[in-house]
Amino acid sequence: MRGKKIEGLTPRETALSDFFREWECHPEKEYIPLAEAAGRVTAEELYSMNTLPVHRVSGGDGIAVRSADFADGMPDYKAWTEGREFARADTGDDFADEYDAVIMIEEVDLDEKGNIKYISPDLTVKAGDHVMAEGSTARKGDLIIKANMPLRPTDLAALAMGGISMVPVIKKPRVSFIPTGSELVTYDRHPVRGQNVDSNSLLVKTTLEEMGAEPVIFPIVPDSPDDLRTRLKEALSMSDFVIMNAGTAKGSEDFNFGLLGEAVLRSSVFGTSGWRIIRP
Repeated sequence: MRGKKIEGLTPRETALSDFFREWECHPEKEYIPLAEAAGRVTAEELYSMNTLPVHRVSGGDGIAVRSADFADGMPDYKAWTEGREFARADTGDDFADEYDAVIMIEEVDLDEKGNIKYISPDLTVKAGDHVMAEGSTARKGDLIIKANMPLRPTDLAALAMGGISMVPVIKKPRVSFIPTGSELVTYDRHPVRGQNVDSNSLLVKTTLEEMGAEPVIFPIVPDSPDDLRTRLKEALSMSDFVIMNAGTAKGSEDFNFGLLGEAVLRSSVFGTSGWRIIRP
């Protein structure tokens, strides 16, 4: 038996190497809303436009006090009045500038009127205790994220704190997929004798989306050289990459390999240039 011979197939590693050697990547930049930027890739370095906190704030729930009142030990706080000797200061809250320290609420007991009943007797208080300084989270001009980085949810939060609402990202590559074969029907149809289900369109579409590309899935094209040539011309004119499914073997209706070679040799006919066929 002579058997089936498969010759001339390019190894995957070689195909990828050829592809990236021939393809000159000049990514375009676009601006998109921050809320839609998860998973996209930054086109440039992004810096904070805000200083946070804008002014010093409380680093926890408690009461704001003057550290000078504790310089000689625990003061007689039983007669203290809120708004005079102390102020309530919850996490992230601003408080009057006359106070320079915060005592955590775990160290304090307040009565139903908000008066101080108890402060831990072994507590020492100094200026800046439990206070978040101005700019301790971020300062205007701080680098938030570098260029060419995929954006995670945590990155979006950091950009939000930095005051960035529109994000410059690399425009998604447009990848066209052309399913070919007169025997194919869409997956929502029940195949009959002589037909087969086109499952690859769905596989390619979702895979490309997962990889960060913009897929353009063409309708099934029958094994007709004229129809295939028309669709290929359309795909080449609008895409960064074109994938043709099937039609590259030695069957009587395998026209795609020849059409791809024609597109490369006669690129002016297809309104493009620089295309190279890679047959994995």
